[in-house]
Amino acid sequence: MAVDSQQDCLCENCLSKAIQGKIIEFINRLSLQDAIAAAHKYRGDGNLIQGIDYLNENNKMVFTKWYHLKRGSCCENACKNCPY
Repeated sequence: MAVDSQQDCLCENCLSKAIQGKIIEFINRLSLQDAIAAAHKYRGDGNLIQGIDYLNENNKMVFTKWYHLKRGSCCENACKNCPY
């Protein structure tokens, strides 16, 4: 059985990067309204996933575009990854 070299590692870090990449590919193909609608069903679950919902940059939690889409609106704090 052939193994795709990009899928060999399933450690938390590699898996999180692979999933985030697929999420970005998906939402970049959609209009803002369609992306918000797609993210809506994941809104409010309360469980933030590092690498998916936020990244750690210089000891600060930076929310991803996906998190902001799940949130469903702009908080007007000029967030780094705000899609609005």
